[in-house]
Amino acid sequence: MGRKRRSAEEKAQIALEALREDKPVREIAEKYGVNPTQISTWKRQLLEGAGEVFRNGKGTREKELEHREETVLKELGQSQVEIAFLKKKLKQLGIQE
Repeated sequence: MGRKRRSAEEKAQIALEALREDKPVREIAEKYGVNPTQISTWKRQLLEGAGEVFRNGKGTREKELEHREETVLKELGQSQVEIAFLKKKLKQLGIQE
């Protein structure tokens, strides 16, 4: 049987449970069927990345969405410029829209 792939949310939940320190990591590992070393790794990653959530008031996901939005808007603007250019050329050639 292969390893179970866990979502980022599941990993965060398990790491947060380990951070609470009200149960031993070994017990948490048994509960979720995860190696204790893996839980320690997720816990360390969570702690290392926690500051990013508060950096510049925006998380990584929000920055990623903003970047995508900027890209789409640039492409839309470029398309509008190209359409206007082509309409102008059609008019110059005497071809109706």
